[in-house]
Amino acid sequence: MLGKVLTRKRIGDRELRAIANERITILMRLARFEAYNGNMERSRRYNGLANRVAMRCKVSMPYGLDVCRDCLVSLVPGRTSRVRLGPERIVVLCKQCGSYRRIPYIKEKARMAKCQQGQGKT
Repeated sequence: MLGKVLTRKRIGDRELRAIANERITILMRLARFEAYNGNMERSRRYNGLANRVAMRCKVSMPYGLDVCRDCLVSLVPGRTSRVRLGPERIVVLCKQCGSYRRIPYIKEKARMAKCQQGQGKT
């Protein structure tokens, strides 16, 4: 048994990134569940692990899974965050650390401008 040499299976870049994305989404889902149930420390831990997996495998974090950039808690509207719609942007407030995230209405403004230009021509 000691004389046998165990070799590691080589994984290609594409397969490695697919596995990393799968693990990141699982960790983010678990973090969101824990934040919803009120266990913020476990949520922070899961989000931190997902971030480390993403950095190690050089993969970007999935878009649409919101995480506070300051305290790493999953932002669940009504539980861990407060969402306000303003005239020019969406403001997301983290209830844990008090940090703001402002998201502008870029696509909506472009769509409105395109519609208004179309109405002026006819």
